[in-house]
Amino acid sequence: MSNLRLIGLCSVLSVLAACHPLQRPADPLGFVYDFETDAELDRISWDCGQLYARDSSFVTSGHWGLRVRFLQGENLGLKFNGLFADWSGFDALVFDVRNPQSRPVPLLLHLGLYRDGEFVLVSLPVPVAAGDHHKRIPLHSLRYPGDGAPADLSLVLSARLVIPEPVRGTQLFFDDIHLE
Repeated sequence: MSNLRLIGLCSVLSVLAACHPLQRPADPLGFVYDFETDAELDRISWDCGQLYARDSSFVTSGHWGLRVRFLQGENLGLKFNGLFADWSGFDALVFDVRNPQSRPVPLLLHLGLYRDGEFVLVSLPVPVAAGDHHKRIPLHSLRYPGDGAPADLSLVLSARLVIPEPVRGTQLFFDDIHLE
């Protein structure tokens, strides 16, 4: 009889665990994406309308980078999981990017922050001209919409590098995304 209860309890716990979304803890090693392992891809939210693959054709750190191909949709790009982190001790978000198109790509940095008890999206354009680029976004340049006050980065809830309305077939390559 006790074996049946144990099996039943395990079944109930399995069902309950499946009903709750996976909560990813903040990365204890910091915000670093160099795409050397498939596990790093699990730290990025996947959306319909784009394709991701580790790729060796654009590498600035290690042996792998990331290729993102945009098909259709809005605000597509890299959406990093499990932040809930304090970025106030860092000076910049840094990454390497290749734009193989002949036209610039209008990339945006979006950070989700709390301000006065409300979620606020702070955005900064990071246009990517054709070619290879080392981008360094000074975090002190981030301002709240409306009043332009400096953004409080002591609790970053979300971070995204997105294209608002990508042209179908657009590709970008990324590597070595990190905070300094």
